[in-house]
Amino acid sequence: RGPRVNDIGKSNKTITVPGKKIQSVKGKPSKVKAPGKASGGNVPKLPKNYLDEALKQQGLDKVPKNLKQKWTQDSFNYEVRIHPGNSAHTDAESIYRVSRKATPVAGKQGSGMEYMDVDGNWWPESKLKEFHKGGNPNPNFNHKAAKDTHIPVGK
Repeated sequence: RGPRVNDIGKSNKTITVPGKKIQSVKGKPSKVKAPGKASGGNVPKLPKNYLDEALKQQGLDKVPKNLKQKWTQDSFNYEVRIHPGNSAHTDAESIYRVSRKATPVAGKQGSGMEYMDVDGNWWPESKLKEFHKGGNPNPNFNHKAAKDTHIPVGK
């Protein structure tokens, strides 16, 4: 069976692809593995794959200045956003971010948001914020990961 697409809103769609597995280790980056080519090997998913999927879902063949697209796949809610770059994280005029959060399971603790970096690693949001809500420094902040999850359009 191929992907199933269900409209759930004007610009949101849910895509379910049977047989895919996503590996995640809480607190550490992880790679999303997609089914491999004819050889049967696994190929890492990269941010561009998610950007292309978001553009496809919106029926676009060019990258716009702003975009927000959400969908559900493999027990995760994904979101791709394109917006102007923030000088605190990048020199690029326009960037995109790929995020995911595990879909809720009744009776179980939820998981936090994760963001993909340029190499396909998933980083928990707790490592990407320089300060906690009260303004205290975050000892788990990873400056490189924070920068690498703000991906210049064209990468």
